[in-house]
Order: sequence, then C-alpha cells, then structure tokens
Amino acid sequence: MFDKLTRIFIVFLPFYVLFKVFFEFKLGIPYLSMLKELFVIVLLISMIYEFFKQKKFPKLDLLDYLVIAYFVYLSFVTLFAPKVLASLFYGSRYDFEFLLIFLMFKHSAFLLKKDLKYYAWLFLVSGAFALTIGFLSKFVWEGILTFLWFGENVNNWQAGGTIPIYQWVEGTWIYRFQWIFDWPNQAAFFLLTYIGFLFYYFKWQKDYYFLLGFLSVFLFPLFIYTFSRSALLWVILWAVFVFLINMSTLIKHHKKQTVKFLIIALVFISWFWFLIKDKISDIVVRKSSTTGHAERMIIWVNRFLSHPFGEWLASSGPASRYVYSIEWKKQEDFYIPESWFIQQLVEWGFIGFILFVSIMAILFFFLLKIDAVLAVMFFAVMMMNLFLHTFEATYVSALFFILIWILYSKKEEAHEKV
Repeated sequence: MFDKLTRIFIVFLPFYVLFKVFFEFKLGIPYLSMLKELFVIVLLISMIYEFFKQKKFPKLDLLDYLVIAYFVYLSFVTLFAPKVLASLFYGSRYDFEFLLIFLMFKHSAFLLKKDLKYYAWLFLVSGAFALTIGFLSKFVWEGILTFLWFGENVNNWQAGGTIPIYQWVEGTWIYRFQWIFDWPNQAAFFLLTYIGFLFYYFKWQKDYYFLLGFLSVFLFPLFIYTFSRSALLWVILWAVFVFLINMSTLIKHHKKQTVKFLIIALVFISWFWFLIKDKISDIVVRKSSTTGHAERMIIWVNRFLSHPFGEWLASSGPASRYVYSIEWKKQEDFYIPESWFIQQLVEWGFIGFILFVSIMAILFFFLLKIDAVLAVMFFAVMMMNLFLHTFEATYVSALFFILIWILYSKKEEAHEKV
C-alpha cells in the first residue's frame, strides 16, 4: 500500500497547483489546498501500519536526531506565539513538512519495491505532462490556463485569491512565465529539480548525451522564460560544471552530437539576446526589486538581533500571510524577508538555523559521494534560498526531498546488507 501511495503522490504533485486552482476557484470546492497534507498523513499511517505488521522499526542516526531536535525546538519557541495553534498549523506546512516527509522515506526503503531510477522516471513522465500543458499555454493557446481559472490580471495576486497566469519584469514588456505553477521562481525551482533528476536518470541510457542534449534544448528556454535571476545564475554555473566533468567523454565518444548541441545553443542564445538586449539592464538589475531585497535584509537582521533565540513559527515568511493577514497587508516588508535563510534566523534563532544548516550539509556531502550532478543541483537550490523563499513551493520541495530521501534510504539499505 505504501509503495502504491508513493507512486500516486509523485505523479500528483506536479499538478498540485492546477488541481487546487481548478477545484477551489472554478468548482468552488474549498480547502483543496490541504489535499497534499492529507496525502502525507495517509502515507504516514500506512507506513506505521506496515512497521507494526512487519515488526520492523526504524533505527535512528545522527541525521534523525538533528531533524527531531529541529522539530522540538521549533515547536517549543512557538509556544510563546500570540496565535499558537495557527502558527503551528501554517508554519509547519512551510517550515518542516518536507522534513517530516524525509523521516518517512528515510525509514521506508524496505516498503518501496523499486529503486530510485523508477521513481525518478515517474516524476519525469508526470512532470513532462505538466510542462507540456504549460508549453501549450505559452506558445499555442494561453486560454488553457484562464479556462482552468487562473487569473487574467497579470502580476495581481492576493493571499487566498486565484493565481495570475503571468508575472512581469518591472518596467518592461516582458512577462515572466510560470506555466501551471504559482510563481515564476517556483516554476524555476521545479525545472531545476526536473533537470537534475533528468541528468541522473539518463545516466543509465545508451543515448544519454544525445537525449540529454535534445531535452535540454527544450527545457532551458522554458527555464529562461521564468526570468528568475538567482535560478538562472546557478543553473548556468551548474551546466558549465556538468559540461566540464563530462568534457573528455563528450569529445572522445560524442563529438558530433556535442558540436550540434553547441551550435543549437549558440543560435538560441544569440536569438534570445537579440530579443532582450535593450532591456537587459531592467531584467538583471530590477532596481526596485534589488533595492527592496536590500532594505528587507536590514529589517530582518535587526529582527534577528532583537530575538537571537527565535520568535516563532509563521512569525515571518509565506505562512505569516495566513496567520497575520491584516498586519501582513499593511506591512509586507516586515513579514516577508525574501530569503529562506534569513527567515530561519528570525523564526528559529541561531539554534534552529544551525540545526537546519547541519541537516542540509549532511545531505549535500552524501549526494556528493553518490553523484556530483545531483550534489550541485542540491547546492543550487540552497543558494536560491539565499534570495528567495524557494521552499514556499511545498509541492516542489516535497518532490525534491522525496527523491533525495529515497536515494538516501536505498543507499543506506544497501550498506546495511553489505
């Protein structure tokens, strides 16, 4: 049962936003945004049932203790919040739901009947359908999204309202595309995760470099259309890294395909540069956005210094929209720091921050031992969080960590058998 539920969950998550918008705003069925959490609870119950049925219980290690300590500390500091239950409910969705998923999949390898390659394939196929819908809405008929009840008002979103089909780059005619996701940066996070596991999956295929080049030519333009500066910076560095570590193999065994790919890439870059060259300063600099980031950083450093042991869950970041909706509308810059790590410092203080960074560091070095490309992808996502609330996209972070946890647990299981 747990294995079947996991497969359904992986296939469902790329369509989570589309599903939520259609059923909540077109059909008027409320609370569908909580379906993901309900699914996690069912998975947890199924896992516990299998544990008792098979009389096999998890053995905890350093990573488990760090995650548990993280949960306990966040819950403890939230006891001092003015709205304890609301802070715990909404804050846990964004701040440690993906780590709860970690604990589940880290200890459930024996319940999964396939290896990571299979679950990555499920994600890639499901994600391909999701991206195809987005591709059609961008280049064929954008009415697909408005029919599904995405908002027509560009760049106009309010907490609790439907999602606009586009955001724009301020001061330009350029729309930031987000497909069936809820924000361009979240779309970039999804694509970064997708491309990372695409690389990892195709390592087992005979036509690895040819297929990878073909798919990259299709995916990279979509990635650029998000105009997510932090994501683009890190994906370019990641692509250069992947090319360099595979350069000898490419030259020796795939010279023709490599030359063709580089020519196509050069043509695309030249064409894209021609389109945006007059607006490159607005796209890269984005004066008001950059200034806003800097101003909020100062506000939030001062907030941390005034509460070095942390405030409480949902005192900042995306969850604060729902707990402090009235205050949030009046003073958004006080509640949204535009940095996941700064948010960590304010909500949980230096103790919670150290715990979180330690967990992520252990995972990074684990991935570095297994696959350098996945490790760099993981590092790129962490760097995005310096300037964004990347994990605000809980449906993408769930996918991201599910696949990493499966990889981690499968490797640990293999190590135990040896």
